Amino acid sequence: MKDLGSGVLVSIEDAVQQNIGLIKKTASKYAKSSRFYGFDFDDLFSYASIGLLKAYNNFDASRGVKFSTYAVEMMKCEIKKAFREWNIGPKTIRRLKECGLKISKADDWESKSAEQLAEELKESVKTVSESLVYLRQCRPASMQGAAISSDDGDVNLEDTIGKEFDVSVLFVSEFIDSLTERERVVLQKRLNGYTQGEIGKVVGVSQSRVGKILNNDITEKIKEYMAV
Repeated sequence: MKDLGSGVLVSIEDAVQQNIGLIKKTASKYAKSSRFYGFDFDDLFSYASIGLLKAYNNFDASRGVKFSTYAVEMMKCEIKKAFREWNIGPKTIRRLKECGLKISKADDWESKSAEQLAEELKESVKTVSESLVYLRQCRPASMQGAAISSDDGDVNLEDTIGKEFDVSVLFVSEFIDSLTERERVVLQKRLNGYTQGEIGKVVGVSQSRVGKILNNDITEKIKEYMAV
């Protein structure tokens, strides 16, 4: 039993139950990036729970720090530690994306083994294997495949934002999650065949501003995303 700052002794079991929401909230903050490491939410929840237990064991109420504040930091540390132990960083992610792009362009790649793809693409088996895991975790989708029929014909994401860089394979759902609410609405409406003028009325901006959101704001974010 331990005093967590309220003057009341709390068991470790009660501490966990009282902070389930905090554990879930902390874990959810890493849900997007965890896909790069092959972790799901249950994994994140487990690591965050370990952090809470460590916080309980090490907490000292006399230091004047709230238990929740201390616990969150300990939970973050455990999750980040798990990421570090997976031994992946921005350069590795870029390499996996580049290799994943090559894999996706290979004929009938989904039916081939990592060894076969490695020989065909002149990459190491390790790189190909990791790239395959990355592709499956991030659930890739073709930019050209993200098309919805409209009165003006099919509108796809590549057409919407231009073709000055290779966007044939982009993790569409992941990218869209990184946009602001207004950018998401603009992009989704455009993919649904809305004109820039119609989109402007929906989001409350001028047609020219919609064009800037599509051609400047979103395009720049795509460049940043692809450069990770």
